[in-house]
Amino acid sequence: MDIACCRYAGDDRKRRVVLTASARVAAALVAAGVAAGCAATLSPSQPWQGIGLSTRQESVCAGLDDAGRCARAIEKQRWSKLDRFADRTDGVLVLELAGGKKRRFQDARGSSPSDPGTQYSLIDYVRNADSFVVFELSKQGSRHLLVRRADGAAATLDSAPVFSPDGNYFVTTSADRVSSPGAIRVYRMAANAGKPKMEWSLEPGSWGPGLPRWVDETTIQIPTNGRPQVPSTGEKVPTELTVKRSTGGVWYAVLSFTGSERTTN
Repeated sequence: MDIACCRYAGDDRKRRVVLTASARVAAALVAAGVAAGCAATLSPSQPWQGIGLSTRQESVCAGLDDAGRCARAIEKQRWSKLDRFADRTDGVLVLELAGGKKRRFQDARGSSPSDPGTQYSLIDYVRNADSFVVFELSKQGSRHLLVRRADGAAATLDSAPVFSPDGNYFVTTSADRVSSPGAIRVYRMAANAGKPKMEWSLEPGSWGPGLPRWVDETTIQIPTNGRPQVPSTGEKVPTELTVKRSTGGVWYAVLSFTGSERTTN
């Protein structure tokens, strides 16, 4: 098995190759737990795919034919754990913020049978980050909103966040290369208030990332779909991607391949 290392500094999108070498992926990289959140997958066959791992329950969404109904079913199933910080009345989702403040999300009816309107579902509350994850579905598509309970600041994400064990970082992955050209992104939560800051991103090319999993506060394992999204490209597809943060705070990626080929992308 060959691996190739690529390093990126801060928000600089330009890639700088640091090292290429051959080695075995260490057994220590086997993940020890799963943080909240989920990654979008290529051509999802079930409506719950891409909504959120910590809320992804096949049984909850059994028989449902769209992501909106699934998200609302997930909210209902988890409401007993969420209602301490939230309320829902007549199509209005109300989040209880710190200091007695509130953040409201109003559902809207569609203007025609082909227009689903806008729907907001509370799919998770991440305790170690003190933040809500809201799933928004509209005619334009879907997105995730990460809302901090401290001040109500909302960040728009292309997929559900997967948080590090300490809640200071999260990763998002998306296979939609049209709307999310930087399909793998690592963010750092703001120290006190405000929106998170993206510290690192990677555009996978023609292959899609799978479900990310934090090994510890500095290491993320991300399997791949194992095949090129566009087979005719001839691109070598990694079997696994490991994203790590160095002691100097710089994020970099290690791509693992079968066979003897290497890549430095």
